[in-house]
Amino acid sequence: KGGQWWVGHLRGRNGIFPVAYTELFAIAAKNPNQPGVSGGSAAKLTPNPQNGSGARKVTKKEFDRMLGQAKRNRASVLATSQIAEVQAELKKQKEEQQEQENLEQEQREREEEEQREREEQEQKEREEQERKEREEQE
Repeated sequence: KGGQWWVGHLRGRNGIFPVAYTELFAIAAKNPNQPGVSGGSAAKLTPNPQNGSGARKVTKKEFDRMLGQAKRNRASVLATSQIAEVQAELKKQKEEQQEQENLEQEQREREEEEQREREEQEQKEREEQERKEREEQE
């Protein structure tokens, strides 16, 4: 929500993690061979989001973009605790999109109705003009 996400890696995989459940920490030197951890820390801050490693805060817009990439790239993983939140966000976005489409459809229908009314009015005016012209000729 509003930049409250970290991009990081765990056990050799990159992922998106909520800040509330994420902690930056250093791995103890006595256990450098722990599975999935490379180097001295499990998550590092990085100024370069394109290098695919480390952790950093991301905005909602960026999270949505990364989520879209994750959906296209099944190698990306979201934590099970995030699934409900992601599903709720996707549902909300779908509902907002549907609402926008409905508003646009209603606008098109109003414009079409207004056009029909204008055409009917113009037709009535032409008929009235023709009637007057016939009366004048008689």
